[in-house]
Amino acid sequence: MKRISLAFFCIPVFVGAILLLPGVLNAGVHETVTQSVTVTSATSTATIHWAVPEMRVGAPGTNDDTMFFLTVRNSGSVLFTTPVIASSTPAGTYDTPILLDVPNGTYDIGFKGHQHLTKILRTVPLNGSNRVLNFSRLDYTNLLKGTEVLEAGDINGTTTSAALMGDDKVNALDLTTLLSQFNATDKFARPNLNQDAKVNALDLTIILKNFNHLGQT
Repeated sequence: MKRISLAFFCIPVFVGAILLLPGVLNAGVHETVTQSVTVTSATSTATIHWAVPEMRVGAPGTNDDTMFFLTVRNSGSVLFTTPVIASSTPAGTYDTPILLDVPNGTYDIGFKGHQHLTKILRTVPLNGSNRVLNFSRLDYTNLLKGTEVLEAGDINGTTTSAALMGDDKVNALDLTTLLSQFNATDKFARPNLNQDAKVNALDLTIILKNFNHLGQT
């Protein structure tokens, strides 16, 4: 029996004005080329100025604090969620830069309060610097305080993580949560939507006003 040994050599060949190099299909023989592509995230950050909960008691800008997280979205899909629950000031602001770990580009950015449905700013450019976000207006470029508010009533779940902080709907689960703490006197009880002295009929009215509403996507 004869042993036949075949050896293939990848040799540059001129064909007309075209040089066929290793890695390019040539005479039925090709070499697999592995390319290493590194995608790096930008260091974009965001601060909040403003995000205003609806129907809070007291003078404007004195009782507008809320626990929250941000989401970065593209065509409705969530690409990034801030891993830490933050708390805004009574003015409804948050001045500590929040890392948005996505490549440079244009995105929708959502604000989800612990009592509220998601509010989204559309087509926000992130370019590796800090972006000031104003959820009180539909146009992120205008930093004056506007009339847009965070719709209240999403209070089911817990506040231990973004994944558990409500289902972005105002429904029977939230109504049950409120009724289970009716007459509680903790200002910061989650069902105390207007942050007055008690969970009462005023908070129930807010839930009923927004019943069956959904967060923006």
